[in-house]
Amino acid sequence: CHLYLINHYIDLQKVYAPQWSVTNGSRLDDGRVCREMVDEFALFKFFASVHGMEHDQLFTEVNIGAARQISLSAEVRMCAEYNVKEKRMLKSVVERHAELLKAREGEIENLKAQLLLREAEAAEAIRLRVEA
Repeated sequence: CHLYLINHYIDLQKVYAPQWSVTNGSRLDDGRVCREMVDEFALFKFFASVHGMEHDQLFTEVNIGAARQISLSAEVRMCAEYNVKEKRMLKSVVERHAELLKAREGEIENLKAQLLLREAEAAEAIRLRVEA
């Protein structure tokens, strides 16, 4: 499997495929090159579906497929970016709620301490009244 990283500033017609000794802009007039390319890239079903097509129809189908792939890739990227932003936003909401809960827990502990103090004061007042 050969993977090529292509910079979008490069003229795609001049990309060289060393295993076939051709550039991307070649018309693939050499039968050997065409066979090697088909053997490497084309699945049987794909080859069967394009076998009867004329060049213009095949060219159109390939371009439509490439455009769909680019569109799908862009859509997937946008969804991923949205999900990352949504995750960050939800994380900040969770952190803010955690801080609020922590503050509320502190208030509850403070109120419990005040209640215990008041109960102790009330018990002391009752004891003093009973003694008097």
